[in-house]
Parts: sequence; C-alpha cells; structure tokens
Amino acid sequence: MKRQTIQTVFSFILLGFFVPFVCAEDGSLSSEEETVREMDNLERTAILEGDFATLEQLWVENFIVNNPRNLITPNRNAVVQIVKARGINYSHFDRKVEEVRVFGDTTIVMGSETAVPKNEAVAAHLHRRFTNIWQKIDGSWRMIARHMNDIPKEPVNKY
Repeated sequence: MKRQTIQTVFSFILLGFFVPFVCAEDGSLSSEEETVREMDNLERTAILEGDFATLEQLWVENFIVNNPRNLITPNRNAVVQIVKARGINYSHFDRKVEEVRVFGDTTIVMGSETAVPKNEAVAAHLHRRFTNIWQKIDGSWRMIARHMNDIPKEPVNKY
C-alpha cells in the first residue's frame, strides 16, 4: 500500500510538470499573445498606409528605434519626422512573425519583413529582421521599442 501511494504521488508530480508543456504545444495562443499579434499587424498596416494617427496611438511617446541606417531614433516624434521627411512609403510591406514571447506586461515579437519602397526608380525589395517590443500600459498594448536590420544581399562569412 505504501509503495502504491508513493507511485501515485510521483505520478501527480510528473503530471503537474508535463501538463503545462503539453498544453502549450497544442497550437493555441494565449489571449495576450493573440492580442499583441493583432496589434503588431495593425502597426504594419498603418505603416503601409501611412496612417500616422494610428501609429501615434500605437507608439508610446518615448518610443525608440534602432534602424537599418545604424542610427537610434530616440522618440515617436523623431520617428514620424524621419518617415515624413524621407517619404518612406511602401507599395508592399509584409511581416512574418516567427516568435512571440509574453513576459507579463511586456511582449517581444521577432521575425522578418519584406518591403518595396514606392519612391525607388526600380522597385527594390528590402529584406529585414526585426524585433518589436510591446508593453501593456493602462490596459492597452503599446509599442515601446523596435529594432530592424537589413539582411545582406550577399552571404556574410561566418567567423
């Protein structure tokens, strides 16, 4: 009888350890992850459509960007000014989200992007890697930081 009790307790311990991993692998998304994925797509659409009103709602005032020109843009107003001044607008902008990690009120979204600028003489496809960082502020998900870098056209030698 004692041995059966030990086996039962051990079974519950194992079950308690493995159930969260099995449930996480069922393909369903948490409601927070699903919401952030939707917000990330809304931000992508706003960029494509040049919808600055939506972008200003999604980006916090101290939004910071590490951009492909190897510069850090320190706040939302600076980002908007650069986008407007350079006429950054795309005929196509696609984002493939590869990973989303939720850490309480902060979520990290990573993946790749392809964009085709409208103002290029020959439509050049920009291929990038990105990281977007979202934070839940007063009940709403807002983008607080973004990093993007161009993927080189030529393979990079590994060291």
